[in-house]
Amino acid sequence: MEFNMGTIQNRKDILSSVLLFLDKRSEFENIRKQIKENLLKDQLVYSFHIDIDLGYLFEYDVSLGNRILKYPLESSSLFQEIIFHFCQSHDLLPPKTTLAQVYAHLKIVHFPSCGFDIGSLSDLIKYINYPGFVKVVGVVIGISGLVKYTQSTKYICPLTECPGHDGNHYIRMHVSGALETHIVRNDFRCGFCGEILEEAISFRNLSDKMVIEIVPVKIVNSGQKIILSNERLQAINVILRDEQVNSIELGQGCTVVGTCRVDRNAEDVVISLEANNIMKFKPSFLVSLSTSSRIIQKLHDVCSRSPWLWPFFLAHIFGARIVPGGYMIKLRLLLLISLVLDPEVNYLHILSIGKESSLYFSLVQFAQKFAQRFFPVSVASPLSGKVMKDKYTWAPYFLQGGSLFMSCGGVCSLGNVSEWKKAKKEQLQTVLSTSKIFVDLSSKHTGGLYQQLSFPLKCHVWGLNEPSVKDKLSTHSTDVLNGQYSTGDLSKSFMDAFSYICFLDCGDLGTEEETARDVAQHIISSHVVDNDSDLFDIPFEEIDYFISLARQTDSKLTPAAEEVVQSYYKTSRMTRSSGLTGSHVPPSAMQTLISLAVGLAKLRLSTSVSHDDTVLAIYLYEEYLSSRFGQSCLGCPPRHNVPWSRLEELLGEQNHWLMQTFAEQLMRFCSTMMSSQIIHKEE
Repeated sequence: MEFNMGTIQNRKDILSSVLLFLDKRSEFENIRKQIKENLLKDQLVYSFHIDIDLGYLFEYDVSLGNRILKYPLESSSLFQEIIFHFCQSHDLLPPKTTLAQVYAHLKIVHFPSCGFDIGSLSDLIKYINYPGFVKVVGVVIGISGLVKYTQSTKYICPLTECPGHDGNHYIRMHVSGALETHIVRNDFRCGFCGEILEEAISFRNLSDKMVIEIVPVKIVNSGQKIILSNERLQAINVILRDEQVNSIELGQGCTVVGTCRVDRNAEDVVISLEANNIMKFKPSFLVSLSTSSRIIQKLHDVCSRSPWLWPFFLAHIFGARIVPGGYMIKLRLLLLISLVLDPEVNYLHILSIGKESSLYFSLVQFAQKFAQRFFPVSVASPLSGKVMKDKYTWAPYFLQGGSLFMSCGGVCSLGNVSEWKKAKKEQLQTVLSTSKIFVDLSSKHTGGLYQQLSFPLKCHVWGLNEPSVKDKLSTHSTDVLNGQYSTGDLSKSFMDAFSYICFLDCGDLGTEEETARDVAQHIISSHVVDNDSDLFDIPFEEIDYFISLARQTDSKLTPAAEEVVQSYYKTSRMTRSSGLTGSHVPPSAMQTLISLAVGLAKLRLSTSVSHDDTVLAIYLYEEYLSSRFGQSCLGCPPRHNVPWSRLEELLGEQNHWLMQTFAEQLMRFCSTMMSSQIIHKEE
């Protein structure tokens, strides 16, 4: 397909449209500002970035919008010509500046749905001979190392008496689709005398480029969730250049606008997308709950009689078709809190320990439907990533992202960690303890010394440890003497790396038998009654909407709430400490307490963390400590599973009085311990 300018009148009309567009968008003023910045140093090429909103342009001038969409290179030359003459007429550039020294980069900042969306690699293949822009929305699953390319260079005629020897007549600059051999070569000829041109090496300008791999995804629920296909992931290669390489991260969800290009690598044909612009994906903002979910709003009003009833009530209805009543009630509440938290700000890594693996995985499979993104650890997908030789022969290495990268912004499911080898557990422990993902680069990939790359961990981690019979018989002596629940062969440092350890088994035989009957009865009744809705006939969409709304609520920790958390943290470390091993309370306890309190505030759709949120967060954490290390000084018995017969203790008035008593006891406990510490220091 060739682009034809048509008659002189047609070209005049096109240039007039470009001029009017630049004037209406105040781009000429921006050009003046860019020139002032560029003139701070002598430049061979003056680049001007013009932001193009195709949605606006289609309404303002549909002909110009279509021209930019379908013929970007030719459209860029039109903008280049207008900008060059504008600068000449206003004496903005040096007098001897030529048209070849001016470059107009049309940056697409908004690409509406107009039939040029790419959903798979096969879709991209259809656009091999199409010179215009296309769009793909996906997740970055791999990145290459940086490599230099020639952005621009200058050629001169070797004959000193030739006009081509002086000035800036022969400038080569990279454009979309060009190869390095199109910029740097030795067969360019002078237009004045025909001699072969020589490159002026001192004017060569180098910049960075890299290749990334993107997997197309589906965006649902007003942009609140990214869904990865369960089928084999077929990635699309995207070439990034210049400042674009600084805006990309492994696992990041993004929108890429670019043009299709075809390169040959030996006998292989590589189809890629050369990026014009890459934009980080941003979810849409949802409206308030009162205008969207009347059922949940009504249930929330019913629970308003107690500030501690609503979280337990939410946990009770969450996954009620999978597990009965109050079974795994603690885990369900923790999963809810984890789903509404932003892992980049407040993470909550949950390790469950128990023998009911089938119900656990059913519950996690249900919860993953509400996560922004969910990706499990598997044999085919490594935990952190895999470094390999660069398949595109550009860079020294290529980094394929693992499960932790693919779960960015969402949840990574570990599966059953009791089946893992020691080395993999140690790797996970390092990641969770430092909140960083480490990738090792050997000397064969760097060409020099060994290097280690680090990336921030941006997902929640859920895992299960199912103790075997052998593990229960060989339980650590400290657990036998001080603890109430078996932790198998897990080391203390491994468990401390998680935010919260949730024990799935009951503490006493009577409760275990009763909950077992509840589970059996629930399984039988679920096969008899055919009902796709959740408890109280709440549709899945309403629960999904509520969780998305809670997730976007920006809950801040107030100074008063933070003071309570800090006071408890210091007090608990003192009371659970010994002279030999130090405190049993993990160093991450402070961060976990804050995450729990913020998550509870989000479930209330509140912008501030209340005193009641911190009390319940401390209660949940004290239950965890007493389950793992023994009886609590606050008299906080664990309630991991609540039978149907005692469900009123959790959802009724009794729970309110229990929490109110705990709040009073907590304040006295912290005040007494802190006072005794002050007296001890004075003595």
